[in-house]
Amino acid sequence: MRFTVRRAVCLHRGAMQVNARVHAFFLVVAALLASGLCPVATAEAQIQGVRPEGHLNLGFHGDVGVGFRIDIPLVPQGLLDTVNDELAVSPGAELLFGGNDVAIGVPVALQWNFYLTRDWSVFPELGLALFFHDDHADLDLLVALGGRYHMSARNALFLRIGWPLGLQFGVTF
Repeated sequence: MRFTVRRAVCLHRGAMQVNARVHAFFLVVAALLASGLCPVATAEAQIQGVRPEGHLNLGFHGDVGVGFRIDIPLVPQGLLDTVNDELAVSPGAELLFGGNDVAIGVPVALQWNFYLTRDWSVFPELGLALFFHDDHADLDLLVALGGRYHMSARNALFLRIGWPLGLQFGVTF
């Protein structure tokens, strides 16, 4: 098993471009929250406790797959006093098919949830994803943005887009 240095160098260049976009996103969210233009939901809008999710993947390079995550709240009351937010760790597993390759991915992300209304929440994620291929393994930076539409107190539809997994959509239950 080997770690691909070429991919790590490409990842570093891509991460610098993604890093600027992530900073811009955080600045916009912080400005909206500070200005009071962004609605703040009550604590009852939060999904309480551990949140399992199942999802489908559509990757950037034509790969497809399935996966699951378990969102575990670390700071259920959030980091900001004036906003309904929550900090969670989100470990999971991915099974990806692309061309002649099958990969198993193990993502672990720190997820910062912002509950905007009773029905909607958004979240940025930052973490690492380890991918096992037939003859090598890759370690990638994980950066993503997502949103949830809450159908009930426990269930939500979600959409996430990020690097390296691409577009993910599924259900939190």
